[in-house]
Amino acid sequence: MKQFILLLALWGMGFLGGTMSLTAQESFYDTALPLVDKKDTVALRLLLDKWQTTAPQDADRYAIQANYDLVKYILFVQQHHGKSDTPSDSIFQETRRLEQAVTTHLAEGIARFPNRLDLRYGQIHQQLIMYNYASALEAIKATIAHSATNGNSWLWTNDKARNLSDKDLTLDMQDYFSRLWSAQQFDKAEEMALAFLKVYPKSVIFRSNLASIHGARGDYKGALPFVEALHHEVPNDHLIHYNLAYVYKQLGEKKKAVKCLKKLVKCDDEKVVQNAQVLLKELGEK
Repeated sequence: MKQFILLLALWGMGFLGGTMSLTAQESFYDTALPLVDKKDTVALRLLLDKWQTTAPQDADRYAIQANYDLVKYILFVQQHHGKSDTPSDSIFQETRRLEQAVTTHLAEGIARFPNRLDLRYGQIHQQLIMYNYASALEAIKATIAHSATNGNSWLWTNDKARNLSDKDLTLDMQDYFSRLWSAQQFDKAEEMALAFLKVYPKSVIFRSNLASIHGARGDYKGALPFVEALHHEVPNDHLIHYNLAYVYKQLGEKKKAVKCLKKLVKCDDEKVVQNAQVLLKELGEK
């Protein structure tokens, strides 16, 4: 194994925001959803203009506006980029303008409706898919900080209550961590993990994430205190146990590594068993 095993796999993210049950009062949103799916920017623009005039204070309009902006951005990039080694200044400028439109409208929505989690998640998602990792990190950190302010009492589409448990928020944030990790944005992933642990210091997942970052950098001495403490706290977690064995192996602590691995090959997780067997073989053990 070349690196640590992250505790959770990467999830996918789709539509900016989310869908929940609709009522007749929410007809603008109801009408907009299929238009977003079809990428019908002409019809969406007409709908958004009418929506702005009729219900300018509607938080859901910001969610649809963000999707409209993002569709415009994606369609433009697909149409114009990659057809020349050197895109023209006009294409570059229009790309930046479209990126800024997505960012601006979501920022306005969040400023006016700070408890709308769908807008915050939409902001993070759009920054990630545009590879604006620094901006994505700031949006992630702001969401984590606000979770402490509102006690995870959020709102979602149509202002429906969406009260998250700490576990729910951790799973959502782990998705974003995994995306930073997959992009090899290790400094930003570390900063995110530290921001999360500042609010949720007991999180096993994000303490493990910090160990994984040390491991990805080859700093196994720095990873050791994290994995040893985590293994002591949750001794039956097979992935943490495996990571501890891996660190011992990398630090030349063969006896400790073998002891861990021989326990792991008896566990009920087939993938962990296979990985443990590989390490044992590399250590010259059967």
